[in-house]
Amino acid sequence: MVHRTRIADRHPFDSRHALRRISLPVAVALGLSGVAMSASAATTLLFLGSSVTWGYTEVEGFGVGTVTDLNGCTETEGGCKKVGGLPAIFKAFTKEAGLDYDISFEVIPGSSLTQHYDTKRPIIDRAWDKVVMNGQTTLDFDAPGNPMRLTKDVGLLGAMWQAHNPKTEIYLLSTWSRADLAYKTPASVWYGTPIYQMAKQIQAGYEYAAAANPTVKSQVVPVGLAWNRAMEDGIATSNPYEPISPGKVDLWRSGLPPEKNNHYHASRFGSYLEALVLFGSITGVDPRSLGPHEQAAETLDITPAQAHDLQEVAAEQVQLSKVAEQAAKAAAVTANASR
Repeated sequence: MVHRTRIADRHPFDSRHALRRISLPVAVALGLSGVAMSASAATTLLFLGSSVTWGYTEVEGFGVGTVTDLNGCTETEGGCKKVGGLPAIFKAFTKEAGLDYDISFEVIPGSSLTQHYDTKRPIIDRAWDKVVMNGQTTLDFDAPGNPMRLTKDVGLLGAMWQAHNPKTEIYLLSTWSRADLAYKTPASVWYGTPIYQMAKQIQAGYEYAAAANPTVKSQVVPVGLAWNRAMEDGIATSNPYEPISPGKVDLWRSGLPPEKNNHYHASRFGSYLEALVLFGSITGVDPRSLGPHEQAAETLDITPAQAHDLQEVAAEQVQLSKVAEQAAKAAAVTANASR
């Protein structure tokens, strides 16, 4: 197992890490979670996207029935099935943290956000407190790396939801580098590039889409950058086509039947990290507060040591991205003031 430097020794945010053994109610009272606990109605959250949004196929059986599939069932290996997956892992985290979330999801394999607007509007066009959504894994299958379609979709969907609830918060799920494109697809724009490059470009595309839609209350969730960090920190392998070193995990699919490895979708480790980053970004709760013996990790056959390391990575990336976002906003204000 990799021994990582305590994050509290590296980032101001992590002075709160020393308090993680305090009970959650006390932590909330101290304002550490960023979430107001009250007897009000549950926070409504919609997950909208594709196979990487629900966790095809390795975690899709997790928590079936704990979250609502607006389509009734989801097209996956073997037909249209009841799934839980990533939304259900997120739901499990909120329950463990004492938060009340009512979670729904509407997902279509390989879909663009345009497809959801065009074909699923009757079931998604309503008031939501929060929405998580992602476009295609290359930003645009027809123009890989180009954020213009995503940018248009963010504006379109954001306006639709904010017409119901002006306070709707939209979280843009920035996905990871696809190993299949970086290592095995010569026609890909990312073929032969460092494995970290695609995730950085996808992140930049989502940041562009958010900035280009200032009337939409949105922020980018840096899942792909968290994957990069896990690889850089020696927790995860950077090349799943090579033998995996002892102590490392494979964030890409680990080959559970009926499908062999595609090194495209997330494994249970990748989905767990994805859910942790979403949890920290959306709720404001430090992912490390879940602890190494977190229940979803146990169900997914993730060891306490692995859960601990992935929680550390998620917490670090969420905070670093928050600091970067604040710096960018401050720079923009300064630039505008000097004009």
